Amino acid sequence: MLPVTGVVPILKPFVMDGFGVSEFWTHAFLAANMLAAFLFAPLAGSLADRSGNPRLFVLVAAVLDAACFFLMPHMSTFASLLTLRFIEGLFHVAALSLLLSVAGARASEGRSAALGRVGAAITFGVALGSPIGGWLGSISPFYSLSSGGLLMLVVGVAALALDIPEAGLARRQRLAEIVQHFLKEPRLRLPYLFAFLDRFTVGFFVACFPILASLKFDFTPGQIGLHIAAFMLTMGLLCRPVVLLAKTFSQEQLLLAGSLVYGLFFATVGWIAPPLLMVWMFALGAASAVMFIPTLQLSANAAPAGFLATTMGGFTSAGALGFLLGPLVSGALLVLLTPRLSTLSAYAVVLFIGGLTEILAAGTLLVKSLTAERSEAT
Repeated sequence: MLPVTGVVPILKPFVMDGFGVSEFWTHAFLAANMLAAFLFAPLAGSLADRSGNPRLFVLVAAVLDAACFFLMPHMSTFASLLTLRFIEGLFHVAALSLLLSVAGARASEGRSAALGRVGAAITFGVALGSPIGGWLGSISPFYSLSSGGLLMLVVGVAALALDIPEAGLARRQRLAEIVQHFLKEPRLRLPYLFAFLDRFTVGFFVACFPILASLKFDFTPGQIGLHIAAFMLTMGLLCRPVVLLAKTFSQEQLLLAGSLVYGLFFATVGWIAPPLLMVWMFALGAASAVMFIPTLQLSANAAPAGFLATTMGGFTSAGALGFLLGPLVSGALLVLLTPRLSTLSAYAVVLFIGGLTEILAAGTLLVKSLTAERSEAT
């Protein structure tokens, strides 16, 4: 996951300034690999199951992903860069879907702990990518992208040492079975909805915050990366405690409460200035951990026999759709709002709208859940 956010601090110098494109197309670059992830994640999981050699599957996907990162600095046109970004997303999601299914295939009594560790690892990877990418990007965007390629080569080689469960990953499925599984399994609706919403708001954040911080506070790429890292590292550090909290509160309660708090802080982040801004990053990270781990656990627990890799691929796909639409919707909103508001005010309002979507969804479902509990009690 390190290369995923390694590109965020270099969006302005590498994409916007380097290719002379607008905010919308800068956001589109960020979203292009998520389009591939949304379209191919469930199929990638199913293909990995059919391959019969998960280690080789991850190796090939990671090496091809690395090749995309190595080629990005050498693209001569924005169209070719955008195409390569899409292809990179396809290879990345193929490796990620299988690695998630490996974690979910642990024995049922250890699944929650395994998914908690994986959630923390994903979060730390995303968190550390920003400061590393920002530091390298301060020298040259070439270093950020090339380092991403080197890291994916390491992932591919390390995958050869994976401990693959003998049973529990999946069986062969026809496409009709995969579609039917997603449509008819009601327990997947809640985790998939919030996997989408959480990544939707993150798409707003990573597309808007670096540019807003650069324009409003004159942040360097390193400072932008540091603030994003505070958000994500806090989330990673709290993943394990959230697994323990799930023994006291239901996963649904944690998911909805965490999402509501997250939405409240997110909606106001555009009007917060340093040094209080760093406190907001810590608060966003804490709330994110409370809602992220339950989505992983609920998804894995809802997977019927033989559909674990496909289910986790669907989880990845739902999140990818959110992260795909987040930058695009936020970019479209900026186009609409900028003629009416100042640039800084437009960015703050767009972030408010992103947080409001999470507040409305979590608040509505939380009230509905509490009402249902009271009705059952009476």
